[in-house]
Amino acid sequence: RSWLLSERVSADVLKALRQYRECVRVLEQELGVPPLEETTQIYQAILENRLDPSSSVLQDLPKQTQPRSTGEPLSEHPSPSYPLVGRSEEWELLIREYAAARPDGHICFIVGEVGVGKTRLAEDFLNQLRQQGVKIFEAHCYQGEANLAFGPIMAGLNTLLNQVENIEQLKNVPEHWLSEAARLMPEINALAPEVKPALPMDGPGAQVRFFEGLRQVLYHILEGVSPGVIFLDDLQWADSASLDWLTYLIRRLQGTGLFILVTVRDDVLPLDHPLQQLFDEANRVGVGMRLQLNRLGASDVIELVRSTKGLSQDLPLEFSERLYQESEGLPLIAVEYLEGIIQRGEQGQEITWVTPGGVQDVLHARLSGVNETATQLLTTAAVLGRSFDFSTLQEVSGRSEAETLSGLERLLGHGLILERAEGDWESEVFYDFTHDKLRELVYENASLTRRRLLHRRVAESLSNQLRGRSEPGNLASLIAHHYELAGQDVVAADYYKQAGEHARALYANAEALSFFQSALAAGYPESSELYEAIGDLQILQGEYSAAISSYETAAALCRPECLSRLEHKLGNAHHRRGDWELAEQHYKFALDEIEDADDPAARSSIYTAMSRNAFQHGNPEGALERAHRALDLAETSADLPALAQAHNILGMLARGGGDYDQAIHQLTQSLVIAEELKGLGSRIAALNNLALVYRDAGDIDQALAHNQAALELCRQQGDRHREAALLNNHADLLHVSGREDEALDYLRQAVVIFADIGLEAGSMKPEIWKLVEW
Repeated sequence: RSWLLSERVSADVLKALRQYRECVRVLEQELGVPPLEETTQIYQAILENRLDPSSSVLQDLPKQTQPRSTGEPLSEHPSPSYPLVGRSEEWELLIREYAAARPDGHICFIVGEVGVGKTRLAEDFLNQLRQQGVKIFEAHCYQGEANLAFGPIMAGLNTLLNQVENIEQLKNVPEHWLSEAARLMPEINALAPEVKPALPMDGPGAQVRFFEGLRQVLYHILEGVSPGVIFLDDLQWADSASLDWLTYLIRRLQGTGLFILVTVRDDVLPLDHPLQQLFDEANRVGVGMRLQLNRLGASDVIELVRSTKGLSQDLPLEFSERLYQESEGLPLIAVEYLEGIIQRGEQGQEITWVTPGGVQDVLHARLSGVNETATQLLTTAAVLGRSFDFSTLQEVSGRSEAETLSGLERLLGHGLILERAEGDWESEVFYDFTHDKLRELVYENASLTRRRLLHRRVAESLSNQLRGRSEPGNLASLIAHHYELAGQDVVAADYYKQAGEHARALYANAEALSFFQSALAAGYPESSELYEAIGDLQILQGEYSAAISSYETAAALCRPECLSRLEHKLGNAHHRRGDWELAEQHYKFALDEIEDADDPAARSSIYTAMSRNAFQHGNPEGALERAHRALDLAETSADLPALAQAHNILGMLARGGGDYDQAIHQLTQSLVIAEELKGLGSRIAALNNLALVYRDAGDIDQALAHNQAALELCRQQGDRHREAALLNNHADLLHVSGREDEALDYLRQAVVIFADIGLEAGSMKPEIWKLVEW
């Protein structure tokens, strides 16, 4: 059919649309589930004129079901009170790797299964460095906090900024980098009040500036005679935003002299885990080493037994052999057996072996000697969920200062918690469980009522810390988590929404998506708003089927004045998949919804989208007519985003017609406006299209420069599909330049993303692979 037919939608199609939306609304509000795939297919068939909307098939739709399941593995923290054995080669290797950090930096991954002693090896090594005066940034990642954007980075910086000497070092950091780091650590504003507020995060290069600000602060604090150390424990639990920053840091280690040491559990890493990409990046840059930690041998267990203080010297010869068999060479289990034997005072032939339940039984035994007050404090600490300080523990537990102090000392004496204070005497003291399994056991032993009470108190305590802040930052997600576990879903939903907005502002898209979904599950009242935000993030991740479902649900629940915007976004989602006719239909719906509204900017944006859709569907004449209509409306409204889009599509059409001078003129106008707006989307589009024009005109250097700039901004924005297109375009340019090895590297990266998005589409979608310009 002609692309120049009336933009109006038939009454029958509108009737089908309303019926489908009503179905979506009822299912969401009453059952909390999306429509079945069959329902959606019938709806799309009507939009494409493949099915009569009055057909009786629409009257007999099946019921909806959606199973759910969850489950998480446990974490590791071996006891530090026993001699380090069987690690001499690894120790020497760590020494060599640390020495190699000067001058261009280095990263070492200590990798192994749970209980093998990764953290113990790292901490012993770091303790030796501390004795030599080496400055160390230390942070621990915790299971269950993988959605807390920059959580471990913030915790580690907080520890460093509690030390007077490190505060002095902030004077050496340029003010503009301090202002960027203050986004994550508002305390910097109090420590350096002369620092001006940072630029808005919606500007070009915002994420890079933010990442560089964190890097600069750490670099200056850790700078010294010997290489400073960044230690991240249990990196497999880190949030994706922290991993993105670590990847950024790895690429810029040259000249820093920093030594990065991380521990990673490899038994919980799927092949597509982001850490695998981090390993590859470190290898590619040539600054990484992977230290695989294996289980202890039989001779190592013998040495452990001989070196353990407090163990009877009358043990039978076969004891070490039996211990090796029972522990299977895992230091964590071997140490727990020894701890039980020492506590029971067994010697000679009196030794008993705790068999079924092994570690769990030992942990229960260690808890049995704790009095009621200490047990309550321990339960409170378990609810806090990670390292805790004295004042928070006292506040949440409801105990007096004297009771809290006495209970802590008892817990320290039983070896259930550890005390740590880094730096000078003014540093705050923190406590943590000796390992996460103990914390989990304590938590599970508490009644549901007590857990809910304590979670509510934690949430209220954290909420009090927000007073005087303009925005909640990273605390919002912790508050939401605790309110949810306290059974106060309505309050939790609001904080999850705030956490999502904060994460999205930092381009932590995966975390933002998770927070918005949690807000939805907790019953946030404006569900249409959340579904739209979720759809926006799913578009960036290339999850188009999910995004379409989210937008459709938002459209079914939204206020009438929001419907045109959602129809426009639905059109864009179908366009990205190459479903041209479905995209066209939704653009028509969008126009219909604002037919009587005085909103030329919105109409211009829709016509721009329709022009792009027509052009990529093979109708340049229809595309040109709509592009000019879009420009007229944009000029009438004087709306800068609409003008940038209109000039961009006219530049695309001029290139398609071979008029390179006109294409460069239009795209340059679009780029200038986009830079004035500090908007990433329009700037990426203009840079990409300019690169294509310069390539066609034979100016490969200009093409490479523009494409590289677009690629960096696109990675910051997190738009995976367009990142794949830019990688593919860059590979083509490098191929033309004769740089075959580099071209293949970019091509491989593009293929991985294209394949992932194509697989998500559920069927062969060739247009996904053909994306070049937009």
